[in-house]
Amino acid sequence: PFSEEASVSDKDTEALFVFGGLINFSYICAELILYQRLKQIESMKTKVLLAAVAVAFSFAVTSCGNKKAADSNATEADSCCAAKTEQVCDSAKACCQAADSVLFLLIETACNSPSQSIKNTDLVAEDSICFPIDEHTYYASKSIFQFEENGHEYLSFLDAEYSQKINIYDIKNQKLIKTILLQKEGPNGMNVLSGCHPLNLNHFIITSWNGTFSLVNDKGEIEKKFDFWEKGVNFQEFDHISFSSYSYKPAIIKDSILYFSQSFLKHPRKKSDWNKIPMFAFANLNTGKTGWSELRYPLIFNKDEDFKNVKLYDPEICYTYTGKDVVISLGQYDSIMVSSDFKHKISYNAKSRYLAHAYPHLQDGQIDLFKNIQIQGKLPHYSHLMYDKYRKVFYRFALMPDDNIKPFSNNPHQSFSIIILNKDYEIIGETKFPGNTYAHHLCFVGKKGLYISENNENNPQFDENKLVFRCFTLQDRKK
Repeated sequence: PFSEEASVSDKDTEALFVFGGLINFSYICAELILYQRLKQIESMKTKVLLAAVAVAFSFAVTSCGNKKAADSNATEADSCCAAKTEQVCDSAKACCQAADSVLFLLIETACNSPSQSIKNTDLVAEDSICFPIDEHTYYASKSIFQFEENGHEYLSFLDAEYSQKINIYDIKNQKLIKTILLQKEGPNGMNVLSGCHPLNLNHFIITSWNGTFSLVNDKGEIEKKFDFWEKGVNFQEFDHISFSSYSYKPAIIKDSILYFSQSFLKHPRKKSDWNKIPMFAFANLNTGKTGWSELRYPLIFNKDEDFKNVKLYDPEICYTYTGKDVVISLGQYDSIMVSSDFKHKISYNAKSRYLAHAYPHLQDGQIDLFKNIQIQGKLPHYSHLMYDKYRKVFYRFALMPDDNIKPFSNNPHQSFSIIILNKDYEIIGETKFPGNTYAHHLCFVGKKGLYISENNENNPQFDENKLVFRCFTLQDRKK
């Protein structure tokens, strides 16, 4: 039942609070601490450091070669390490193996040659679609995924809030066609659900915060179950597993191996450890063997974690899958990374023109929770990364800094932009969206375009009894 063609391809604070009520108190506290933000890294203060940066910058320009200048309005650039071979990438580690702090960012800027793409592509609003929901279904699902079967287009919708079930909607006819009830106890019991990825109309992968995932049929029966934490929570072995659309993490199945991301594995981590930390773990669906991929994090985290004083990093990994390549975005990193073998990676610039350079920030769990959330909202930040297989483009979401972040909300007032990249990972456009209108966490790619939810509680048209999605299509900007 595991289809190779199904693209069957940490969460921020609010998501954890949603699921946290079903988890023991100590585990909640640990996760909450991990999902806070620290104040921005201090700027360089000495002329000696500035001189060092200047030398490094000069070296980087020389080593990467001179490139033609692009349009004066084109501030984004492609990495010089966007080479087609890993050998080239390995020879330019100043670009690909991200050094830490501001020094790295300047070097990366020098290594990025201006994109030759004309950045005149926009996302333009079209018609909306609407699915009715009943009083027992919560509109703000953390796991919605589009899929196709026999030429028909469907949307799976996990409700882990009001009732534990999966709704399947026919996108064209905008109707609910099936509901799969999930049990909490007994031989088919599943608790603290964190995600659901559809394989087809009859089979789904359900993930839980307790370190398990299950293959479930359309009767809610568990056909196969994997447990990564048989002896209890152990982040030295594996991180928890979640196939979520809230911060985009679809299931990836390649050669009968299921891959899933790792964010808090082996903490506390030293700044020199990150290129040894796997970005993904895997489970062989035939043999049951589990392990870690050879794909490692970049060296962009410039401080050691301090578990005793609760100072840790959350990479905020999101990823998408093309059927060939896994493409990865980190929450506070300008570049995206591409790997075709879960071993080697190549970095490409994917910076928003609306944001300052993004730096990973060590999170301080000793700071007041609400204050940490407000600090987080003021930082440059990236969210979803999605692949549009119909138009062969990528969408990267950039969240605009906001002084009015409200704890435990979906930040419905927050504005955002979507960076559009072509199949060669070149930026071809960026569209900005207003706050108080859309719920950017609720979105999916369909045959017609990119669908973004209008279930924003500040939207005058908001109705909790409907799922409303606005379709956006790609259009060239008029000159």
